[in-house]
Amino acid sequence: MSEAGLQEARQQPSSVAPPEPGLTRDMLVARAEAGLGERAAARSRLDWVARHRTALGSVPEKVRWDGSPAGPAPLAWSAALIVSTEAALRG
Repeated sequence: MSEAGLQEARQQPSSVAPPEPGLTRDMLVARAEAGLGERAAARSRLDWVARHRTALGSVPEKVRWDGSPAGPAPLAWSAALIVSTEAALRG
């Protein structure tokens, strides 16, 4: 993701996109932030995703407005984005 694309994504956070926030989108932005060296921003998104996992620890597709998981889980590509972002943060 380019710097301009990252800025556009940040201006339209998934937490306000109807009907429910999408974790996969947030993970794509976190991966871009990690790749651009914006470690604190990427870590903050990873922490948010971690707080909204299912009871079994998997990452759902979406989160309801009350904070509970929604949509299918687990999603392999969401999990892969988490691993990729962590790897980028660790260098």
